[in-house]
Amino acid sequence: MAEENLVEKVLRDTMGAVHTEDLFVEAVRDLVKDEVKAYIRARLDANPDLKAEIREAVKALMEAKLREGYAFVKLAKAGAKLGLELVPTAPMTASGNEMEGNDFEQFKAAVVDVMVDKGANGNFVVGTNGSVIDLGAGNEIRGLKRLTK
Repeated sequence: MAEENLVEKVLRDTMGAVHTEDLFVEAVRDLVKDEVKAYIRARLDANPDLKAEIREAVKALMEAKLREGYAFVKLAKAGAKLGLELVPTAPMTASGNEMEGNDFEQFKAAVVDVMVDKGANGNFVVGTNGSVIDLGAGNEIRGLKRLTK
């Protein structure tokens, strides 16, 4: 009874959050939806083959949606890898490293194939081709063309 009084109060209150006309239209819309659903369910229950066919189609749709989501995740992963590939590597600033047997023939560097920056000391770099800029001290570089910066 108290629940009915609350509903009646909301319906009478013109200052309420929801207008009475909107509530009425939504209630009628919900009733129509319920009737349509009941009609469809009755027709499907009367035809088990059609019900099974629709169930299979919905299952295939859900699987396709999952595959689509998985494909987007794989695409995002590949895009992140591509982004990392496009980021230029920082100049070598560590000391005591060895780089041996590098072939830069297919590599197309914008400035230089190997950059040994200031503070990179005592590194050993060996290649068969390519270029190097050495701003460090005491680095041993073989097989690369030295460029000046």
